[in-house]
Amino acid sequence: MAGFFSVYKATGLLFGVLLWLTAGRAAAEALPLSPPEAAGAPFLRFSLSDPVDPWDGSATADFFLWDGDRPVPKEEIDVLAAVCRCRAEEETHVLPLTVREEEENAAFRLVLPRRASCNIIAKLRYRGQLYVVQALRPVYARGRDPADWPEDAAMPADTPYLEAETEEDYNFRTGSPMSFILQQGEGRSAAVAVYDKDRRLLETLTVGDRFTYEVTPLPRLKVPGRGTRNEVFFAALLEEGSEPLHLFAQISVFHDRRFYLDVLHGVAVFLAAGAVTGAFILIRRRKRRRGA
Repeated sequence: MAGFFSVYKATGLLFGVLLWLTAGRAAAEALPLSPPEAAGAPFLRFSLSDPVDPWDGSATADFFLWDGDRPVPKEEIDVLAAVCRCRAEEETHVLPLTVREEEENAAFRLVLPRRASCNIIAKLRYRGQLYVVQALRPVYARGRDPADWPEDAAMPADTPYLEAETEEDYNFRTGSPMSFILQQGEGRSAAVAVYDKDRRLLETLTVGDRFTYEVTPLPRLKVPGRGTRNEVFFAALLEEGSEPLHLFAQISVFHDRRFYLDVLHGVAVFLAAGAVTGAFILIRRRKRRRGA
């Protein structure tokens, strides 16, 4: 009988240890998510101005730095590196960004010789902490005589950043899986929190070097409607040496609502409209015959 109870005690003890380890692992993965959620903690993002698009094929765009809903002045940041990793026609180029002040807001200026899928990467210090702030989006240019790419700038060393796996992946749409590469140099897994523009937590991911994410499509429409764009943010807490490094990367996801129409409802509306139009034409013809 003593042996019987000892087996049960050992089983219970083992179960308790496993439960404790699982809870500890969950807590460890949740640690990187607390800074963006904490009240008053920085939530850095970029706001893109309307790009200036000359006819020579170039484009100039300003990316303004914001902390939530507050513009960040240039004097409050120490920019360590600022580049754009541009992808165009299966080529990759790195262009430097200039930083200036415009209406008490730090502006990172990008000058493109032609259209490209752009990964804006800024490494900076803000309020005594280290940050990497990113924006991944295409910048368009209409010119038919684009200039050549200048000599590439150097990518900032030992700087983690998020990258779309292919150039086509920069056209982020709902209902399609988006593939990303987390460049952090050591192949470690990381906890990544996904937020909307109002800082609401959408999902928590534990990712390695590569991961996919998909935004849920909007509900189907009964009538055609214009597409809308929503900002999605990826946040992670990494390390550079022994210093914490906060990563914020944002993408602009297009909700093309034309693809979510209720087809059966649309066919029914089309047939009903055709029937009403046909009846109206027949009535007009009968009135003309009676008048003749």
